[in-house]
Amino acid sequence: MKLRKILALVLVVLTLLVQNSYATDNSKDTSKYFEIEARTLEKVGIIKGNKEKNLQLEANLKRKDLPIIISRLYNEEEKAKKSTYKISFNDIKKDDYFYSYVAWAVEKKLIKGISDEEFGANENVTIKEVEVILLRTLGYEEEAKTWNLIEPLSLSLGLRDGLNIESGKNPELNRGELSKLIVNALSIECKGSTLKLKDILNIDI
Repeated sequence: MKLRKILALVLVVLTLLVQNSYATDNSKDTSKYFEIEARTLEKVGIIKGNKEKNLQLEANLKRKDLPIIISRLYNEEEKAKKSTYKISFNDIKKDDYFYSYVAWAVEKKLIKGISDEEFGANENVTIKEVEVILLRTLGYEEEAKTWNLIEPLSLSLGLRDGLNIESGKNPELNRGELSKLIVNALSIECKGSTLKLKDILNIDI
């Protein structure tokens, strides 16, 4: 009887130790921010960190910064910096650091404002907003025009693989989740082609 009590106590202690170890390890786990994918994109210049080289993967992405990343995906950042395409959103000024990038993306019909008058520069990016851009990049321009087709098409192509997104929802994205979406897109064959997006864009990952 005494032996059983000792064994039971040992099991309880071991269980607590395992749970505590898991909690400690999990608190340090950055996999949910997709650091591997982000570092992969960093190597090819698509995602960049701050002065401390922190990629800030847990931070939400603003709409004003999305065109910058997309211009790097297209390997057209220098072209985007010099864009003279005229845009007239009342929440963007010509001396804003992102102005020419937004102009470039609008001209390429990759992104739109949240209305005809406002771009929504300081609003957080949602998953469907990014998916629309990536689907257009993959050649699904017509399909991307229909909002209700975005989720099922993304799922069928594998664009959301590895992302835990509740069906029917359109959550805001952090920079890590954006990295995962881009890496997924680069591994998908473009519409009407046997070539993957990374081959079309000549990105070596």
